[in-house]
Amino acid sequence: MNKMKKSLRHSFLAGALALLVFSSCTINKPQEQTRKITVNGSGVVLADQSILTFEIRNRDFERDKATSAVSESSSKIMNTISMMNIDLNDVNQSGNQMTTEKGPQQWVKNAEGTWEPKDDYTICTNQIKITLKDISKTKDVGEAVLKAGGANTTLSSIAYKPAESGTELRQARSLAIQNAQDTANFLAGASGCKVDKVLEIKENETVYKTTDVKSIMPANRNDLTGIVTTANVSVTANVTVTYSLMD
Repeated sequence: MNKMKKSLRHSFLAGALALLVFSSCTINKPQEQTRKITVNGSGVVLADQSILTFEIRNRDFERDKATSAVSESSSKIMNTISMMNIDLNDVNQSGNQMTTEKGPQQWVKNAEGTWEPKDDYTICTNQIKITLKDISKTKDVGEAVLKAGGANTTLSSIAYKPAESGTELRQARSLAIQNAQDTANFLAGASGCKVDKVLEIKENETVYKTTDVKSIMPANRNDLTGIVTTANVSVTANVTVTYSLMD
């Protein structure tokens, strides 16, 4: 009987020791680490519309003469725009605006036929703004309008913008994320894995580049090449994305 009790005691101790060793191994077993990949992505949104702003201006001692010259040039410009198949809904005019200013005194014949000194000039201006949804027409339209308007007409600015103005950054971010996803899929596939879930997205520097042309007229009014090609606008979003991987 004593031998049986002693044998049972040894069996219990051996079992407890084995359980302790097993528990110790289970607790100390390191967790399997998540495999992951981190990539960068960039998205760029470029302008696809241009806005040309022209000023038609004339100065004269007589209000009617100042006004008629501007109206005549404006009419010729609108006819030219129409013939170039530009939607007139994309053309805005400020209408003739009148101001006065002092200038060099000159002797002017009045309505009675007598000469009198004058130094009060009437200035008439009209602004025509054209939005081109086909950016490739910018140069041709600009040159045609300057030719039609004559010496009274100047190109005061060219502005470039994306068609969906105000959403440039959102578009650039979407493109950046897609670029990162494509890169991760390529690299994971090359190593025999697949991209699983997004673990982290970090947005880096966002770059805005705008080079609008303002108040610049070329020496040759018939060739806007140098001006048109230097104007552009772009928004670049940069992101870093970490994905988990699976077999």
